Amino acid sequence: MPRINSPAELEELRKGILSKRDPNKPCITLCSGSACHASGSEEVAASIEEEIKKQGLSAEVDFRKTGCHGFCERGPIIVIHPEGICYLQIEPKDVPEIISQTIKEKKVVERLLYTDPSTNEKIIHESEIPFYKNQERLVFGSNGKIDPKSIDDYLALGGYSALSKSLCEMTPEQVIEDVIKSAFMSAGQRCSALRVLYIQEDVADRFITMLKGAMAEVQLGDPSKLSTDVGPVIDKNAQAMLNTHKTKMHEQTKLL
Repeated sequence: MPRINSPAELEELRKGILSKRDPNKPCITLCSGSACHASGSEEVAASIEEEIKKQGLSAEVDFRKTGCHGFCERGPIIVIHPEGICYLQIEPKDVPEIISQTIKEKKVVERLLYTDPSTNEKIIHESEIPFYKNQERLVFGSNGKIDPKSIDDYLALGGYSALSKSLCEMTPEQVIEDVIKSAFMSAGQRCSALRVLYIQEDVADRFITMLKGAMAEVQLGDPSKLSTDVGPVIDKNAQAMLNTHKTKMHEQTKLL
């Protein structure tokens, strides 16, 4: 990959990746998050790869093993794009029918669809399943479209845009403000909370000084008070885990 020197070059790289992709080409995405992995997604993946090859569709169908789709209790989950057809609790024995019927014949395999428990209605599209329809997935919305081993998938969906903005558009003070919000405004108890912060070496000392100053201004206390920025962690187990991590980090590196 070429060195990227500006936001414009990053955008050109993204456009170049998209120009080589056909949005109408069938693409099978298989949830390969930890829950679906435990439910057999690796076996399903092997069956999909074998069946695509067996039916001579290697050049006509894309296949991605993606991050978590979210509906873990119904995994392994397959979503077929561009239609957004969603099949749940897939087993290897289901794969030949999916390839022959949905990919080749454009027919829906009804027995693999979600059934609404209140109406017994079969729901074809992922976006119409109540679990997805009734939420707005801001952080994890792209999980089901990205192979975590493919940087092109990430770039195609706007990857590194936040990094580009922080480097080229934001002041150090604005970056510090975002760091504090991400790391502390929910006591770090979101899976999307800041875990690791990478800082360019030539600005590290100044940035760390500013960060420590900003951290000192964060108010800890009773979350019912408007003056409180960060309340307590959820329970004693969470506190113990954080203290263990703190001790480990203190031993292995520099703790701010």
